Amino acid sequence: MPIECEIRDGSLVWIKNPVNGVISYVVDVRGKSFAFTLGGRESSAQESELTPEVIRHAIETCPFCPGNEDSAPPELFRLKLEDVPEWSGAKTGHGARWVMRVFNNLFPRIPEELTGNRNESYIVVEDPRHFIDSPRTATDLMFTGALGEGHFMHLLQTDAFVMQRALQNPNVYSVVIRKNQGRESGASQPHLHQQIIGSPEPFPAVLAEARAERFENLSEKREGEAHAARETVASITDHIPFGQPILVGHHSEKRARKDAERIENGMRKAVDLWETSKYWQRRAAGALRHA
Repeated sequence: MPIECEIRDGSLVWIKNPVNGVISYVVDVRGKSFAFTLGGRESSAQESELTPEVIRHAIETCPFCPGNEDSAPPELFRLKLEDVPEWSGAKTGHGARWVMRVFNNLFPRIPEELTGNRNESYIVVEDPRHFIDSPRTATDLMFTGALGEGHFMHLLQTDAFVMQRALQNPNVYSVVIRKNQGRESGASQPHLHQQIIGSPEPFPAVLAEARAERFENLSEKREGEAHAARETVASITDHIPFGQPILVGHHSEKRARKDAERIENGMRKAVDLWETSKYWQRRAAGALRHA
């Protein structure tokens, strides 16, 4: 199925979902990419109690729900019930034959032409359940926090496997996991899932975090050096009585003056290092703030 999109000056401008007609426009603001959609969005969920018919319709029309696997792109792999023995759905009698599924995104978040003509956008369906147990409204969707620790560990392992798969492509430089849950995330599907996206260029947010980490490491290093300088000064002052003046003409005068010089230089060094540490802290905070 051809994907309608527009690429202008090497950058993706918009892309159309061939299933629901949603058009996602991509804009660049200060080097960052944002996407917003027009058309094809469901109306706001009603807060009235759900009827069995409404629940059945939501599940039957969801391409991520069990029984609708043919509505999604070909499956890359799945985790079955025996692969995730901790799955809580087994206790509620849910009849799913799988716990997690992975397949390519129907419309790549980054055009295939930029990743060696290979679709490096993936969907990870985290759980077969559309709603939580005993839902009362349309907003009572399944969510990641309800998966359980064992299930979540399998999810992280699945994410790592998909990321490794994407990074095997020599045209992929960076990979990001985009968490999708509900309308607030911009997800076109309410079913619990993630997107994993391989990119030929580093994502701006990833670059910012890497810069911030470098700055934080520099800050910690300078802070450690400041403490070491302060400890050196303390080792000198420990054997000098408080208020002890330099005894002019005494045999201790030469050593006392040398100690005073070392103390002054050591404290200046410690203060300079602390100020440098705070400088790198500010740089790290700024890198994240402008990500």
